[in-house]
Formats: sequence, C-alpha cells, structure tokens
Amino acid sequence: MKAVNALFIVLSIAILTIAFQLTSPLLSRQGTAVAETMTNQGPQVVKMSEFLTYKQYKMLAFAYEIAKQDGIQHPSYLQGILMQESRACNVKHYRVAGLTNKVGDRYFGAVQLKLAAAKDVLKRYPELLQYLDTNTDEEIQAKLILDDEFNIRVGSKYLLMLGINEKPDLAITAYNQGVSGAKGINPKTFHYTKAVNKYFKELNS
Repeated sequence: MKAVNALFIVLSIAILTIAFQLTSPLLSRQGTAVAETMTNQGPQVVKMSEFLTYKQYKMLAFAYEIAKQDGIQHPSYLQGILMQESRACNVKHYRVAGLTNKVGDRYFGAVQLKLAAAKDVLKRYPELLQYLDTNTDEEIQAKLILDDEFNIRVGSKYLLMLGINEKPDLAITAYNQGVSGAKGINPKTFHYTKAVNKYFKELNS
C-alpha cells in the first residue's frame, strides 16, 4: 500500500510539472505576467509583450537572479541583453555566432560573449573558476557554448566590469561595441542600446 501511495505521489508531481511546462508559454501571450521561479526575495515575475517559451522564462528568471546576486542594481538590464543577443536562448544558431569572423573573434552562447571577454572576467572574478576543471581556452569556450547558465554568470560579471551600475547606456553600448568602440557612439541613439532598453522597459512594466 505504501509503495502504491509513493508511486501516486511521484506520478502526481510529474504530471503537475509537465502541465506547468506546457501551459506557462500559453499564459504568456499579450504580456501576461507569469511567476517563473522562487528567489530569496519571493517569486520572480517576467512580463513581456511577445510570446515566450518555457525555456525563455527559465533563462530570464535565472539571469535576474544572478544579476541581483552580483549587485547589479537593475537586474533587468542583463535580461534585456539576454533577449537581444539570443532571445533568451531561443535563436536557432545562438551557440556560435560571427562565423564569418576569424576563429578568435566569434561570439558564444546565451549572451554572445567573446573568449577574450570571458577570460578578462575570469581574471577579475576568480570565484567563477569553480565552474571549470582546466581553465584552458578550449574548456572556457566549450562552457560558453554549451552551458547557458555559466554563460549568463560570466555575462553578468562582464556588465559589472563595464560599469552597468554607474552608466547603464554606456555599458550596454560597450557590451556590443567594446570599450574603445563605444567612445565614438552616442548611447542614446545607438540601435543596440535602444533595443536592450526596450526590453528593459517591457520587463519592468
């Protein structure tokens, strides 16, 4: 009897989990807010004007949580970059981009990081090395490509390095153009910065 009860409980949990995964995208039409996950501060709610899949909600909630833990004052900036770069892991070829660029100048994963940027982050924030075994270029690149959560963790720290808390628009522009490339650009009119800010506003509406 106990075995039957235990089996019933396991099956019930499995059915509820599957039902949530199937229905949460349907509930997200027309920007309906859906609580995706529980954080230390309570349920994290993501609200967007476009249709989102369950995976997108999951990645957006994770990005919010990591950005908040890292001390980013407005975590939705990281969410905005995640949407702009890969539609929160929902673009077909998001794992490796810039294929026409030379090998060392390509972009990887959820928030489209270059290997050089990731290595700079790892030097500045060595606590991220706990997610690596060898800390070789090959492993870092593989983790950026295949591990969405690691990619987002590195992207969050990169935004801190770029000064997202001090000058958000400039940091977002530098994220796309590099620090030197951003110097000659007006962040208020730059298309990439405007797109990220659009997502930021939607996520905070």
